[in-house]
Amino acid sequence: MFDASILEVFIASTNDLRDERLASEDVLRTWNQSNGSSRQIILKPLRWEKDATSELGPGGFQEVINSNLLDDADILIGIIGKRLGSPTKTSIAGTVEEIERIYQAKKPVLLFFSDREFNLSEVDTEELQKVRDFRKKMQDLGLYLTFTSIEDYKEKLRKSLDQVLKDYRAMLLPAGRALAYGYHKNFVQTLYENISDSDNIELSDYLVPGKEVPLQLSYHDFCVHIAKPVSLDDVSNGAAKSLGRELEEISIRTPRRAFRIYVRPETKAIFDKTHQENLRDFASGKGLQGKIKIKCLEVLDYPTPLIALKDFVDTVEQSLLRGDKVEDTVSGYWQRQKMVQHESFFDTLAELIRKEGQSDSITFFACGKQPGKNLPQLPGAP
Repeated sequence: MFDASILEVFIASTNDLRDERLASEDVLRTWNQSNGSSRQIILKPLRWEKDATSELGPGGFQEVINSNLLDDADILIGIIGKRLGSPTKTSIAGTVEEIERIYQAKKPVLLFFSDREFNLSEVDTEELQKVRDFRKKMQDLGLYLTFTSIEDYKEKLRKSLDQVLKDYRAMLLPAGRALAYGYHKNFVQTLYENISDSDNIELSDYLVPGKEVPLQLSYHDFCVHIAKPVSLDDVSNGAAKSLGRELEEISIRTPRRAFRIYVRPETKAIFDKTHQENLRDFASGKGLQGKIKIKCLEVLDYPTPLIALKDFVDTVEQSLLRGDKVEDTVSGYWQRQKMVQHESFFDTLAELIRKEGQSDSITFFACGKQPGKNLPQLPGAP
């Protein structure tokens, strides 16, 4: 077993090219066996007859294929024989629409025209002329190869795949998991263990006047809310600072260690009020409060290891582009990598929290580029 990124490869052709479609899957399967483990990339074939749902949409079945399969594909293999096929609402044929749609999305198109011999009785001259016209159009773009047999097709497809994928290496999928593990071990787990005992918490920023010892804090419950950006593109230092601007940072100390944590402004206001009352009571000789009691201690945090993960993805991307323009690469590939890394981080973190029995006290809240505007509105605020 090995970790791998999945690149979806859409196979576009008329349904009479059954041998070529099966040959395409065979080439992808062979490529995976030879390269999948070492390159950490798996090529997943997509065929409308196998993978499209039977739902009906306003644009007809072609629109269903586009939205369910084609638009998420990373690479297209297009095969043209002696006909183009039935027209769609927006193109002269479904296969043509698929090829042009992927090409316009600036994703790789591996296009092949068949020069195999066929029976004259099978020829529709009108269809054949459409094929010739489309072939001329693609020739002007330098976009296709030809083949004369199935073995010839398979060999050329293999070489084309190697050429397209030569500069693409799957990023190490454990990156997200490793950072999630470190964040959980060094912050989440440690914080959880230390604030589970509410009888030994000190507020280091608030000293009892005259005694110069910290105020004690007690609470009936506690919870930790972790920001979960919608995507890796939303992760940044600015996003972390946005959260900090909407919260208050305080120091707490337990018998084992000290923490700087973020709490709601309402929580800090309670601490400030108690401290001010102590100062006034000390000045007038009255008794002082040594402990503050609140209903719930809410800690909010932005998982800053995500910033390192985002930087890692961007750095690897640029190193692999080698000066190429982004639009000349597999555009869907890097968006998929970002999604995989993002999901890997939070799936791992959620699993660690579950395994440690912390799910009741540790939650996530969805946020965008300004998480401070998406604070969780959950019961438990003091």
